[in-house]
Amino acid sequence: INGTWFSFRLNMEVGFVGLGGVIAPKRARVSAVSGYRRECARRPRRKVRLAESVSSDEGKVFAESSKEVVNAISDEEISEGDHLQQKGFKQWRYRVFFGLYASYVVYALTRATFTFISPTLQKQRLLSLAEIGAVASAFPMMYGGSKLISGFIADNVSPRLVLGSGMILTGLANVGLALASGFRGFGMTWALNGLVQGVGAGAVARVLTMWYTRKERGFWWAFWSTSSNFGGFLAPLVCGFLVSNFQWQAGALFPGIGAIVLGFLMIPWLRDEPEDLGYTIEHDPKGSSSNSRPAEGDEKDSYFKLLVERVLFNKTLWFLAISNCFIYFLRSGMRSWHHFYLADTQNIRVAEAAYRVSGMEIGGLLGTFSSGVFSDKVKGSRIPVMLVYLAGLAVTILFVAVFPKTTPLVDSVAISMLGFFVNGPQCLLGLVAAESVDRRIVATATGILGWISYLGAAISGYPISLFVNKMGWNAYLALLLGSTLGSALFLL
Repeated sequence: INGTWFSFRLNMEVGFVGLGGVIAPKRARVSAVSGYRRECARRPRRKVRLAESVSSDEGKVFAESSKEVVNAISDEEISEGDHLQQKGFKQWRYRVFFGLYASYVVYALTRATFTFISPTLQKQRLLSLAEIGAVASAFPMMYGGSKLISGFIADNVSPRLVLGSGMILTGLANVGLALASGFRGFGMTWALNGLVQGVGAGAVARVLTMWYTRKERGFWWAFWSTSSNFGGFLAPLVCGFLVSNFQWQAGALFPGIGAIVLGFLMIPWLRDEPEDLGYTIEHDPKGSSSNSRPAEGDEKDSYFKLLVERVLFNKTLWFLAISNCFIYFLRSGMRSWHHFYLADTQNIRVAEAAYRVSGMEIGGLLGTFSSGVFSDKVKGSRIPVMLVYLAGLAVTILFVAVFPKTTPLVDSVAISMLGFFVNGPQCLLGLVAAESVDRRIVATATGILGWISYLGAAISGYPISLFVNKMGWNAYLALLLGSTLGSALFLL
């Protein structure tokens, strides 16, 4: 029995090939003859390097360093151990990603509840159009500041704890929204929701960069980003159904309760990084990007030093943030006002307009995913891909302005294209920002990016309502087109 167990433990040390990479062996600290007791007492650490291929030189080094151990174990035992370790690591990667995706779907759903109960609030004269715009602006103002602060927290505290706690708090804020009354009540609860919503993105970005390498991160980042579109797609359907069949309070109450439950489940479900399970991932080849594993001499750099040198003085990050500010003005403006635009210009019911706007999220989902895939196909040149998407967005906005009244089919296609072209750059801007800094401060960088970005989202609420009241809906479309050009300018 002891001999079999020792062979299994040695097999754990040899390593395995899986998920497109090599699980490299850890240097043996004991010999096969005299070190059995110490070996059994020591916890195994499985060093993981995810890569597309293994060079012949790496294979020789691997074989030489493992020669003595391999001679002591049969081929059958090695194969069995490889299979078990590969399966376990792969299952954990899927489990973590599923948890991140489901969590952010709920975040996206609970940040859109007010948008789809507000037409009913206006119809029942609980809020005026200007008051709805003011309440809508309160969310991104608080959300941007929250992303900035939570970025610092997620880089220094367990990201899964931050993610789950934020979900619980946003659920409580939505329950409070359902119980609120009056302009101040709605404004305070919706601002509180914005304050706690900001913790989600930074925590997810930190976990993703720990579990996935740069070579595969474009795909998985884009895949995760579709969770926001999926949640936005569910929001008008779920909230519309609840408001239509019950009262407007149900549109915020039930999503809030669901967020509380899922928040408590996600904390034990997730893991911050592979090291928590005994894996150590060698993320990227040396010098492949600034986001790769830090050099040995840089491991002890203080958080403040990293913040100053690699974030605050990072010109690329600030240009990306300004570009993303325009993108979020576009994205938030269309989400908040396009169903009003359709209802007024085409003289249709608000409920029907809300269902049409849900097509924007379907297009956005496809745009998000395709942008990540295309940027990987062109060897990580993500900025040219973003410029192509912004050009398509400008053309689509011009089409909507020239043809305000079309058939329902053409209208739905145009709305889907708006979502497609605006979500592609929105996804890639966050990814480029995360890759432009050291992975130890990814949450901080994305927090700063989000803070600047949501200044644009903040001015898409009340200011747009003022422009529309004074100059009509053509001013709304002109603002969208101008923001598209502004975003492209800061990417050049």
